[in-house]
Amino acid sequence: MNKIRNHPFLLTGSLLCLGFAAILLFVDPGKILGFIYVVFGICLVATGISKIYLSSKTNDDSFPVDGILNIVIGISIIFFHNFIVTIILGALFMVFPIIRIIKSNNKKLRFKKELPLLIIGLLIALSGNFVFWVLIKILGGLFVVLAIYLFVLIFTNKVSIINIYGTRKKVDRDDVIDADYEERD
Repeated sequence: MNKIRNHPFLLTGSLLCLGFAAILLFVDPGKILGFIYVVFGICLVATGISKIYLSSKTNDDSFPVDGILNIVIGISIIFFHNFIVTIILGALFMVFPIIRIIKSNNKKLRFKKELPLLIIGLLIALSGNFVFWVLIKILGGLFVVLAIYLFVLIFTNKVSIINIYGTRKKVDRDDVIDADYEERD
């Protein structure tokens, strides 16, 4: 119990990691992704509104187009996030490797190198949110491992890298000279 009292930050970090892991592992990944998409869409809409407001104050013609585009993309992500994100990410994972294959001199060798990205893009485009579901579960497992690691650090003597109080004890030694360093030209 004394070791836990000496390292409250490690205990807090461990408990936070366990909380995040519980959310990621036991809450429906579709709800987590939906929440993330809605927050992202709201941020895009707010950014678009602020750009339109700033354009009215500065009389700049480039801001309204940017703002309107942000609002449209934000609203479409809020309401159609499954379709849009899946298609866009799948297309990006497939388009960039195809462009690199076309630009390459040795197309056969480049195709072998780009094949994993093409397969990932195809899986994302065809699977919907399954790939994201797997990633959320993996992230939840990593949070569990991190929580266990932080908890084990409390009971080992390897915690000396963490300085809770932010100060070091000053040791006066006769064989050490404290001098300021000044560089000369």
